[in-house]
Amino acid sequence: DIYVVSELMETDLASILKSPQPLSEEHTQFFIYQILRGLKFVHTAGIIHRDLKPRNLLVNSNCDLKICDYGLARMNSSTPMT
Repeated sequence: DIYVVSELMETDLASILKSPQPLSEEHTQFFIYQILRGLKFVHTAGIIHRDLKPRNLLVNSNCDLKICDYGLARMNSSTPMT
């Protein structure tokens, strides 16, 4: 048997943006910072996501953000494999 265990992510950014409660400037900056760090990481690894949208950005109770749904992702052919 194979089991996949992952961190619990309570919601996604799309649900947060649709919420009647406005995001503070600090939360907005924190989310943007995490998105940029995540994209830098995957792009450095030679991966292009190709389906980045609020629904594919999961958020937990600590406001930690994770990029998900790599179904359309491709390897960047110009990035050398090491």
